[in-house]
Amino acid sequence: LALFLRPNKDSKIRKIWNWYHSWFGRMALVFAAINIVLGMQAAGAGSDWKIGYGFVFGIMVVAAIVLEILAYLKRSEMRSLPPNFQLDPVGGATFPSK
Repeated sequence: LALFLRPNKDSKIRKIWNWYHSWFGRMALVFAAINIVLGMQAAGAGSDWKIGYGFVFGIMVVAAIVLEILAYLKRSEMRSLPPNFQLDPVGGATFPSK
């Protein structure tokens, strides 16, 4: 449904859509983690399963935090570039054209 309901890139509500979409995904991951814990509790899983899940969950949380920080740094770096910044410092094509 998100594919069909997503507004165009130049729409005024696109920023709100992106914010909503990312936070909805994060909340789905939180509810999934809670569901797994409740399922292990209902099934009477041993402490080995709980320790293993805690370890994997901790690694995933740390990875998500690191990736969010890297994405934020990349976004802030892109904002700091001047609008007429050229990626090619020579100003011409790298390879000669015929």
